[in-house]
Amino acid sequence: MKNLLNSTDIATLFLDGELKVRRFTTQTAKIIKLIPGDAGRLITDITSELDYPELADDAREVLRTLVFKEKTVPGHDGRWFTVRLMPYRTQDNVIDGLVITFTDVSTSRALESTLREQASQLHGIAESLPSLVWNCLPDGTCDFVNRQWVDYTGVPAHALLGQGWLEQVEATDRGRVREEWRAAIEKGIPLDTELRLRRRDGAYRWFKALSSPIRDPLGAIVKWYGMSIDVDDLKRAQGSERQALGGQAR
Repeated sequence: MKNLLNSTDIATLFLDGELKVRRFTTQTAKIIKLIPGDAGRLITDITSELDYPELADDAREVLRTLVFKEKTVPGHDGRWFTVRLMPYRTQDNVIDGLVITFTDVSTSRALESTLREQASQLHGIAESLPSLVWNCLPDGTCDFVNRQWVDYTGVPAHALLGQGWLEQVEATDRGRVREEWRAAIEKGIPLDTELRLRRRDGAYRWFKALSSPIRDPLGAIVKWYGMSIDVDDLKRAQGSERQALGGQAR
């Protein structure tokens, strides 16, 4: 059993019902200061690299309730570990202590931190832009709108999420925009369209809506980033110019 456990490269510790060390894999000794002579010692008497003072209390709770427990805890050296405590059952289905596994999740933890920082930076940029910025999930469901959306429409941010933003599109534009958005999602192509959005005072202004898919290294869409830019003054100027040209032609 020891050879098998060591070959899995998983730090595993077995304790008896009194929380005394029964056996452990070689990987465990890198996390908890264990040596072969520690068999029979209480786990509370052994120095650990983990910042996990509740380990013994959690172990007793698992023994009492027979319900496994899992926590992610930091190490004193900057690493992070997921610690999983489970009742240890014999072949006769008798509870005979605990088995504890330690999984190093430092890399994924660092990646999560980096992603959170990048997301915070992106949101900060989005809030500073004068345009209406929005993000959507791969299926096209909106999960973020910036402050400018709320200021322009007068609608709370939560009401604009999902498909709520479509309710602010002028009624005669709404069906067309919905179909264009659905087609972009299905084909995985950028959206480039014009639409009228309702302002908080009830007036409508023309916007140019642009959205592009963000893909992972395998090509799967993980996010849609979009921006709606006010082009109402430009549209009106173009309309006036066409009218003037039409008058000259007559």
